[in-house]
Amino acid sequence: MASRRPKTIPSHTYKRTSNPNIFRFIDRRGDWTHYWIKSEKIFVPAVNHIIRTGYPKGERFYQYLLHANPAEAEKKLLTAGEEGTRTHSAIRDLIWGKTVSLETKYPNDLTGKWESLSPEEWHNIEAFAAWCSKYDPHVLLSEEPIWSRAHGYAGTIDFVGTIQVPPDDKAFPTEVRGTRILILIDWKTSSGIWEEYELQTAAYRTAALVCHDDILPIKEYGGLWTGVVRLGTAHKQGFEMKGWSPEESEGNFYLFAAAYAIYVRKFGPEFVSELKNIPAEFTIKMPPIKPPKNERARTKNKKKS
Repeated sequence: MASRRPKTIPSHTYKRTSNPNIFRFIDRRGDWTHYWIKSEKIFVPAVNHIIRTGYPKGERFYQYLLHANPAEAEKKLLTAGEEGTRTHSAIRDLIWGKTVSLETKYPNDLTGKWESLSPEEWHNIEAFAAWCSKYDPHVLLSEEPIWSRAHGYAGTIDFVGTIQVPPDDKAFPTEVRGTRILILIDWKTSSGIWEEYELQTAAYRTAALVCHDDILPIKEYGGLWTGVVRLGTAHKQGFEMKGWSPEESEGNFYLFAAAYAIYVRKFGPEFVSELKNIPAEFTIKMPPIKPPKNERARTKNKKKS
């Protein structure tokens, strides 16, 4: 009789995005470093993966690590990504016109359950609402997967639209205060606005200018800005914003291109898929060791007595 083949599961899966041509190549932990472009039948690295491997963290980040309590730092590493994911999901729903309440549940990858937002996550949502109140955003794109054919990378844009810059807003230069600008924004729940965000948003911007050139009102607004909004901060309004002009964003893309060159030097120009089958069950037959004969006799006599 032929032995039964053990059950297996794939080590990675192709997860759909809102773009039917772009898939995330996700491992068993739910993480990914590459996207699969269906039409081209190629893998391209994610923007965040390129920056993480090809661009050093800034001095402020290392100073933060030096002064962070080890226990707090470990907790932050375990929960920050999950908090950011659930915050992004709630913001996406709000942008799409849905109501988000204290009872609204989102999947928690750490527990495997659908759960209500934590107090920290709810603080992020309060901060997002305050940001909307201040900047009066009009949305063009939200949670939009994009890829650059020319440069060979992919990612997901959080927001592209217009905002009304307040007349006294020091986050923007004097010449655009009191005007409405076109901007690409990434939502953050990190402990600071790090230098790498300049590269990340610039990479998204370059791809968006090609992928969505037909809908971006570039001429009307004089260019596409980039920026980040850090939510859940200790600021009075609960958020912090940083913006980069179209000219600054162009310069930031050159930094991203340099990081990409370092990434290619480390890992090569092509990604080799690690998709394989891994065991889904184990059966181990471990034979017991028989005691010596004299020991068996002693045990037998004990049972009789």
